[in-house]
Amino acid sequence: MARREILTRFNPVHLRVVMDEAALRRMIGNPSIMAEQMKHLLHMAKMPNVDVQVLPFSAGSHAALVAPFSILEFPEQLDLPIIHVGTVVDSVFFEQPKDVARYSATFGDIQGTALSTTQSARFIADVLTSLESDG
Repeated sequence: MARREILTRFNPVHLRVVMDEAALRRMIGNPSIMAEQMKHLLHMAKMPNVDVQVLPFSAGSHAALVAPFSILEFPEQLDLPIIHVGTVVDSVFFEQPKDVARYSATFGDIQGTALSTTQSARFIADVLTSLESDG
């Protein structure tokens, strides 16, 4: 809940997410739990500081298949971006400019391949509709 607060506070952070279609399709819990998750995702995606894009299965192979990652950017110009990669046992942070540049290029690639935010919202709504008809 505390992490969620940074998206709704005064002067919130900007969150850009590209999520693989598998994250929407893999059943965690049951259809009603998944439907609630889709509703929340759609609600958050309507916020002006949140961009959600779906990378559909039809996009095929992509550069981020190996490991999910996060790019953390900071408001202060002197605080350079860092990359966070979660592993099974730990987290790894990359701070070297060449590493940050590679991950930034990868993110740009998958962002350009993903559905637009509008198309993604429709896609998520369609997944929600199918979950509600299953539940």
